Amino acid sequence: MNESILNTIKKMLGLDAEYTAFDTDVIVLINAALMTLHQYGATPKAGLAITGASETWSQLLPSDKLLEAAKAYIFLKVKMSFDPPSSSYVLNAYKEQASEWEWRIKEQLEAYPGNVEDDPITTEVSEGDTYDDDHQYYNPWEDDEDYEYHDPSEDGGDP
Repeated sequence: MNESILNTIKKMLGLDAEYTAFDTDVIVLINAALMTLHQYGATPKAGLAITGASETWSQLLPSDKLLEAAKAYIFLKVKMSFDPPSSSYVLNAYKEQASEWEWRIKEQLEAYPGNVEDDPITTEVSEGDTYDDDHQYYNPWEDDEDYEYHDPSEDGGDP
């Protein structure tokens, strides 16, 4: 997991790690894919962006439960923009595969919401905390008098 994010994606694109002519292009596209993963809740650090070959996968995902899916997703998103295939059939296959990875990552996060060590919304999570229907942390055993859990369904939101 201590591999460079940039070098891994470059290798998957068929670029040598020492060849830096396209690093800026690849970095921008990796960061766009990282932003999407963060919006899904798959990465713990808001605003994580790579600037070169020094950022590693372990900085992105502290556990390896989503690592391979994240690598595949980031690669596909970068590939489609950086080096799109000339065949529309292949491009559609890439798009469908990226959509499937998005779905699988979301399903994994819903099925096992504790996968990401630091919640992107609430960074202080303690044992016994759980999720409400909007996947926000709350602690039903909180003994603080000022603590009041708000049920979103009371506002007409999704139960």
